[in-house]
Amino acid sequence: MPEGDGESEEVSGQELAEPKILGIAEDEVEEGEDNQEEDKEGDAKEGEDGKKKKKEKKERKAKVVKDEKMGQVKDEDLDWIWIGGADDARDREALEKAKIRYVLNCTPVRSNGGVANFYEKDATMRMEYCRVSMGDNATETLQSRFEASWAFLEKARIREDGSVLIHCQQGVSRSVSMAMSYMMKYYRKTFDEAMAICKEARSQACPNEGFTAQLKALHEELRSNPKLYEPMPPKRGKIYCANGRPSAGPPGPAVGPARGPVGPKGPAKPNVGPAMGPSPRPAVGPAVGPAVGPAVGPAGPPDKRKAEKVGPAKPGAGPPKPKKPKA
Repeated sequence: MPEGDGESEEVSGQELAEPKILGIAEDEVEEGEDNQEEDKEGDAKEGEDGKKKKKEKKERKAKVVKDEKMGQVKDEDLDWIWIGGADDARDREALEKAKIRYVLNCTPVRSNGGVANFYEKDATMRMEYCRVSMGDNATETLQSRFEASWAFLEKARIREDGSVLIHCQQGVSRSVSMAMSYMMKYYRKTFDEAMAICKEARSQACPNEGFTAQLKALHEELRSNPKLYEPMPPKRGKIYCANGRPSAGPPGPAVGPARGPVGPKGPAKPNVGPAMGPSPRPAVGPAVGPAVGPAVGPAGPPDKRKAEKVGPAKPGAGPPKPKKPKA
């Protein structure tokens, strides 16, 4: 065969093979494009879901009406605890009204962006402070702050001479976390119970994600080993005034009347019998008997025996002789 024919056959073979290769490549390209479109659709859905979640969170936050003032824990055993923020720690009038004497400050020192202990050096307020320095971020470790916080709260409870304010900057995360941990450890509250109590006292109470995880871990640890709980504290039985000294408590009811109303008079009682019955004995006789008899009776006859003894007088016995005068 001529050379030209051989070349034509080879070319025609290549031409026949190329369409197959091109067809495979086109299919792969189409599949890649489809995958890319699916990925884009997936990313778009994820983006939409993320936006929806963010929107829901914002709506939830918007629905929460924030308390402007510190809140008292509404529990009969824990009503001596208040939760608030920096503004509450500065409000002297509110502190005195709530009988606050102890302040647990859950922020760093002021030079590091924390809240100052406003009345620490004010002798008239008689405030006692404890600072547990911590930042409001999920990486902070609560475990290292539990012991100091619990010891301070226990001191305030045992002394029974005032209430406690637990505060951070906003009164949302750090202060709430310390309050919850104390309730769980000493009053055996569950995580959910402690969270509900804090939300009732402070509507914006919401520990950050890291704190929430650590508090739930504490809950599981306590539940799995009840020996880790502290003994249940007794109820506080006194009411205290702002300066920390025991007060007499609320005034009791006024003393009733010394004497009740006079009732109607009953029927007259019959007269009592005679004061004294007839004398059982006759009247006493004359006060004095007959006069005493004669002092001396009549003279009796002379005693003969005495006369015999005396006998007659001796002779020569005459009158006494006169005494001779001295020379």
